[in-house]
Amino acid sequence: MSSYLTRKEKQQLPKMVDIDPYRAEQAGDNAISGGVEIDNDLCNGCKLCVEICPAATLEMTGKTSVAMIGENPLCISCGDCIPICLPDAIKMAKYQEYKGLYKFIGRGEPSKPRKF
Repeated sequence: MSSYLTRKEKQQLPKMVDIDPYRAEQAGDNAISGGVEIDNDLCNGCKLCVEICPAATLEMTGKTSVAMIGENPLCISCGDCIPICLPDAIKMAKYQEYKGLYKFIGRGEPSKPRKF
């Protein structure tokens, strides 16, 4: 079953702009939405989250501690680091909010990725 956006819904779509990652702090919440919280007391230092992060916003700061890179990281809220973290040290801090971008068309609820 396919579902097309109505004209009104198309008008509500946000405009995408290219943002210089070194000046992302000037873009505000329109460019950067989302992030993760890391509990370094639970981190075991396996580096799986650092390797899987598609935006390369995580780095090891010690043998058993992970941190976001920079003061205003470019986390894309993909959530790839959350299920791969075996000690559950990573939690989603801010969710992206989509308004008018997608319609759910009866394919079921989204599910978390499998843990390997």
